Amino acid sequence: MKTIIITGSSRGIGFGLAENFLRLGHQVVLNGRDQASLDKALEKLQESFPAGRMAGITGDMGNYDQAAALWEFGADRFGAVDIWINNAGIAQSQSSFWELEAEKIQDLVQTKITGAMYGAKAALTGFQKQGWGALYNMEGLGSDGRRVEDLTLYGTSKRALNYLTDSLAAEVKGTDIIVGALS
Repeated sequence: MKTIIITGSSRGIGFGLAENFLRLGHQVVLNGRDQASLDKALEKLQESFPAGRMAGITGDMGNYDQAAALWEFGADRFGAVDIWINNAGIAQSQSSFWELEAEKIQDLVQTKITGAMYGAKAALTGFQKQGWGALYNMEGLGSDGRRVEDLTLYGTSKRALNYLTDSLAAEVKGTDIIVGALS
């Protein structure tokens, strides 16, 4: 049984990951920015899985203190963290880059890039202390350099995540820490 923290797991792909890891017998820490959404996700999972194998905490991964608090919560609740998955993100409407509001650009970059960096820092710091662990970044459209019209912002964020993943994997080479990507 492994303990897995999944950022952005109160809905969407993150929720699906949580559900499947629970189905495989693991312990999961869910995370999301909205308490009501997180509570709803936990209630739904508790219909099928023992409540003792899951926990949840709100937090914005665009805030390092909240990312670090997520690590501490998971480690305190389950004793150690085996896997951290950076999945938190927000969508972009398909439109030309110059038509996007500046706040939308900032929010997406803060969540997808800065949030992944803060999550990686929190996880890798914890893994260094405990001596092992695996960090996975959720890549997607744009990670491989592929372009889709009117998704420039989203694709750019995923391309940056690809670079972050490759660089961190090189930094932990030779240790008992794994850095990889899910796509």
